[in-house]
Amino acid sequence: CDVGITAGNSQITFPMSNDYYLYNDECTLTITNENGCMMLFFTSLDIDEGLGDTCYNDYLM
Repeated sequence: CDVGITAGNSQITFPMSNDYYLYNDECTLTITNENGCMMLFFTSLDIDEGLGDTCYNDYLM
């Protein structure tokens, strides 16, 4: 499920093809903007809690 986004006004829906993602799935969504400016809006984001500064499961980087 690695995806690259370069077009303006793109919408990303995850999971890509079904209503769930598999345990230990690793997906990379790379967003590139040649103009150097972008806005991101999240309608829903559910990330598992880590321990201290370490994320063992879900993360947004």
